[in-house]
Amino acid sequence: MPPFRTSDNPSACIALKKDLRVPDFSAAGMQRLTEYFLKFPRNPDFVNRFPERFSSSNVAWMAGGMWDDGNNTDPMDSFHSLHSICLNGSANDEEFNEARKTLLKTVLNVTTAMDRVSGSTTLLLHFDPNDLSQVTRGPEGINPEVYITPHLRKDIKNANVAIARIVQMFIEGLAVPSLLRWERIMNASESERKAIELVAVRAELEAKNKQIKQQKMKIAEQKTKIAKQKEENREQQSELCTALERITALSALINDLQLERHVLDMFRGLHERELATVKQFKLPPVIHRRLFELYNSQVNALWFEDLIADGGITVKAAAALVRAMHEDLDMMFDETLCIQNVSQ
Repeated sequence: MPPFRTSDNPSACIALKKDLRVPDFSAAGMQRLTEYFLKFPRNPDFVNRFPERFSSSNVAWMAGGMWDDGNNTDPMDSFHSLHSICLNGSANDEEFNEARKTLLKTVLNVTTAMDRVSGSTTLLLHFDPNDLSQVTRGPEGINPEVYITPHLRKDIKNANVAIARIVQMFIEGLAVPSLLRWERIMNASESERKAIELVAVRAELEAKNKQIKQQKMKIAEQKTKIAKQKEENREQQSELCTALERITALSALINDLQLERHVLDMFRGLHERELATVKQFKLPPVIHRRLFELYNSQVNALWFEDLIADGGITVKAAAALVRAMHEDLDMMFDETLCIQNVSQ
């Protein structure tokens, strides 16, 4: 059977839909469906066109082999495991109800097909306590689903009376006790569910509390690190200020040393020129003393001028500093010569 595509001609589409809607209940018909489904990936819209048939197909697939799989016995105080599987797999009660309705409809469809194919006779009674409201719980509220092969009521006289008796016996002897069992299990399940939910809530709260504690610990650690960093920054800032003060003092000392070196170089130059002049001209001691006085006056004036020009200080302070410099060099200081030369 070729896959159906929207591009196929209309007559082929109609024929294919007819074949699929009225399947051939035979080995050949099942084989045809199998061959078609093997090509299903090429036709993704197929499921949307036949939703009811695919729902039945899904049920048949999941239910295949359950009848004799050795797992038909329900526990005494709980439902079969498939009950919780289906319930937990449903998003809400509405989905769970739809799943049960789909199962019942599939069973009725298959039972009808079985009677039609084999000419058999079937009486199916089904009672689902989930469908009862709180008001109608009890024998008078039980209204089971009943499937009867159509020819029973049509061809057999008094069939309705017999069926009514069977249904009444089913309600009183089986449905009512099963309802009591269902309510007992549901109440126990509800208590268990609430207990599980409570445990889950407690576990969630404990997890959140643990997470909050961890976050608080992290925040405390961060605060400690920040405080430590601030303290380190303060220490570094203090060290930096101390270093800057030392650099400033060192710069001042270097400037003083450079000034003293400059003055000392001038002093040595003058002294060397004096000695050279005395030796060259073989001057008498009187001239030598006069040159020395002149030299002192020049040194005083030069030092004083340098201080006034470079130091930016007052005359009195400059004179005091020049006096101190002379004393350091074991030289005579004549303030009169110093001030006189500067004023000139």
